[in-house]
Amino acid sequence: MPKRSNTFQRLIKFLHKYKTPDVEIIESCELKERISGEKREVDICLKSKVGDYSIIISIECIDKTRKADKPWVEMMKAKHEKLETNSLVLVSKKGFYKPALDLCKEYGIKAYTIEEVENSKSIYSVKTLNCKIDKVNILLLEQNGSIKNVATVPINDIYNKNSEIIANVFDLVTEMLNNKHVSEKFLLEGTEEHDRFIIRWDNKHEVPIYMKKVDSSELDLIKAIVIQGCPYFNIKKIDTQSGKFGELAFVYGETSLNSKNMFFLGIKEGNEETINVYTE
Repeated sequence: MPKRSNTFQRLIKFLHKYKTPDVEIIESCELKERISGEKREVDICLKSKVGDYSIIISIECIDKTRKADKPWVEMMKAKHEKLETNSLVLVSKKGFYKPALDLCKEYGIKAYTIEEVENSKSIYSVKTLNCKIDKVNILLLEQNGSIKNVATVPINDIYNKNSEIIANVFDLVTEMLNNKHVSEKFLLEGTEEHDRFIIRWDNKHEVPIYMKKVDSSELDLIKAIVIQGCPYFNIKKIDTQSGKFGELAFVYGETSLNSKNMFFLGIKEGNEETINVYTE
């Protein structure tokens, strides 16, 4: 059976991901009933450990046009009494009727509501980048003092000064492209009209790295790496809605990109603003 999800459930998941980054968060999580062993699906589970003890916080979400009522609270309580849930959280998009809130308080269930800001819809643009690498050249300082330009393949090994393999060319190039300053420059300055890029990294010898010739034990110092390839930029417009979750003010929306779901979440907490884009 396919796992159930919706925009509201994903919003709650990613808000908790922001608030508790070190906790394992699983959407559409399956928990076993304590006695029968039957698996039951829970909207979101937060899993952590305290010493030798495992803690499971279960979150159930309801996205209806009306407030959550007392029967729904009773149904969720009965469900989780049979499961491995240590603490139950209920989140309703439209809030709770008072008898439902009173019941949550009686049972020790935490109840939350998303406060949506009316007339706050807006459109954001999100730029994404994929790179196709077609050429990686490495400038080597040979033992005789000359500089040699070498064309590489991804599986060529990279060594430290003790002749120990520490990576290969693919690993090195991936790390360079994922560098924060490199990726920010790409995204800030790149456009859909750009069809080529060249990146050069000059080794300042802060961490000397080397390559070896075939059938040779001699290490040649890497002086520079030049990467060439094609950038593919994709700019997506996302319709967003603003809201509040406790003290967190946020704006969110989602779209699809390359057959994957892309969820946009901007958060303002105090004077700090962060933007997160999640793809699944």
